[in-house]
Amino acid sequence: MPSKYLCRVTSRPMTCDDKIWEQWYADEHIPDLVDHKSSTRAAFYREIFDVPDLYAHNQGEDKNKFMAIYQTEYEDMLTSDGVKAIRHTSDILPDKANLKNGEFDNRNYELIHEFDPNGLGDTPAPYILYAELELAEEKELDAFYREERFPMLAKVPGYRRGLRYKLGPATPMTVGSPPKFVAFHEFEKVHGITDSQEMKDVMTTPWTLKTMAGVTFANIRSWELVKAVGY
Repeated sequence: MPSKYLCRVTSRPMTCDDKIWEQWYADEHIPDLVDHKSSTRAAFYREIFDVPDLYAHNQGEDKNKFMAIYQTEYEDMLTSDGVKAIRHTSDILPDKANLKNGEFDNRNYELIHEFDPNGLGDTPAPYILYAELELAEEKELDAFYREERFPMLAKVPGYRRGLRYKLGPATPMTVGSPPKFVAFHEFEKVHGITDSQEMKDVMTTPWTLKTMAGVTFANIRSWELVKAVGY
């Protein structure tokens, strides 16, 4: 069972290359947050490609190419005692003060729906399709996911699980005004995300076309796992 809350942080390095950034996150930062009980489980991802062919409304302005997701019992993880206790400097990074080495966008979310057709539970997903959708009719969006989108995605090769969240309290590291809802679609392999006929079927149903016609904002991105801790 996933934790009630999720902290999602996208980032990009400003003082070092991607390899050093991945090393800092994988070897120090996400293990620290799990060890100090701010996060129950954490995973770090790198972006692999854009998916503009799936949606006509890709409007995301976040250019950060790394994403950390933290399962947590805190509505705002950054205010937890564990975050205060972790190391805030590093010998891995050029600037000893961690946060001065990159740009970050932090968001808090609350879980509203778990779709786990195979009973996998909380195991780290090798690939994630991340989908922010803004629709005026919130009940319509919820029904769309529960009654069609998730059941159809279960037929896509390599599909693992889907998690939907609603936006929680903003933090000093939250950039802009994020959409209210996000879905994390977990996959075993990257092929199923874009190339399978089953995925094409998902994207061309009458309900999908109707929903996307009413979408005022969409941001769809794909990610591959670098490191998971606490699973």
